[in-house]
Amino acid sequence: MVDVTRSLLIWVVGIIVTLTLGANDKNFKWEPVAPKQLAGQALAFSILMLGNLIFYDIINIRYFEDNEEVETSVLAEEFAK
Repeated sequence: MVDVTRSLLIWVVGIIVTLTLGANDKNFKWEPVAPKQLAGQALAFSILMLGNLIFYDIINIRYFEDNEEVETSVLAEEFAK
């Protein structure tokens, strides 16, 4: 999770440097800032972050759980009624 967050932070800093210092000096144009490219990169980072959140069980999706865990949770819900 830390690796993805670090990559996202570096990407955002690159965009900020490109938009501020890169406006006057071509040596500071680090990132493409065309809207379609930024949208594509943002979508890719979102998918990457979502995948990591699911992998580390921060976001639980019932479909990805083991069958035994799902059956146990269903039984627990029935007995709680």
